[in-house]
Amino acid sequence: PNPNPSDPPPKPKPEPKPKPKPTDPRSRVLDYMRRTNRPWSAKNVADVLRKTIPSSVVTRHLDELSRGDAPAVRCKAFGKTKLYFYNQANFNRSDLKKGNMEAK
Repeated sequence: PNPNPSDPPPKPKPEPKPKPKPTDPRSRVLDYMRRTNRPWSAKNVADVLRKTIPSSVVTRHLDELSRGDAPAVRCKAFGKTKLYFYNQANFNRSDLKKGNMEAK
């Protein structure tokens, strides 16, 4: 479909680069709780992760992570306020003494 045979053929358009898939919000919330290893309210976690994860999603994932027989995150309720913290049973005791916060 080139009307003028002396013109070079049109260059093909480069394919768009695939966007990197964002990591799972649940994994990001859990990783943040593990790395910081301190109590947080859902609002505090949402404030830190607000640029990437909406606060309603953070709250939902914290509630999900704190349920079950062996929850990854523990929850303590004080009236209307809930504090979430990483389950200390998931840390190796010797790592805690050394200050290494890597999970088992």
